Amino acid sequence: MNIHNTELVKLISGRSSLIELMEVRLLIEAQAAYWASERATKETISELEAILKEDELLPEPDVDLHARFHDTIVKLSGNKLLIQLYNSIRAEISIQRKKFKEWPIEDRRKFSLEHAEILDKIKNKDPKGARDLMPVSYTHLRAHETPEHL
Repeated sequence: MNIHNTELVKLISGRSSLIELMEVRLLIEAQAAYWASERATKETISELEAILKEDELLPEPDVDLHARFHDTIVKLSGNKLLIQLYNSIRAEISIQRKKFKEWPIEDRRKFSLEHAEILDKIKNKDPKGARDLMPVSYTHLRAHETPEHL
């Protein structure tokens, strides 16, 4: 199955389109966190822990590691169609993530704290808690919804 849509690139050009991309990501990633929590094993938890540990060792938060955390949660959901849908917007997500690298360090550190909380819910097999925390991860994105940030 090939869901890739070349029209998406044309759609994601303005501020409102980037906001819509965040909303779609939230929809996909929140449910992925739910399923990842339900299906978590010691190995999958270790995979997420390793990503966060690697980020902790750096002098400043790494947006690419944060992206890997989200990508891994989607993968760990185990839902092949959801993974394919997520991968179909990967290029657009990548463009959005480049903008995050320009944010102040303090704002990027919030990602690390939020990811640790999400991992905690996954570890504790709390699917609803994991899903409910995903919007928190997007809350400070809204604070940057200015033309120079999006």
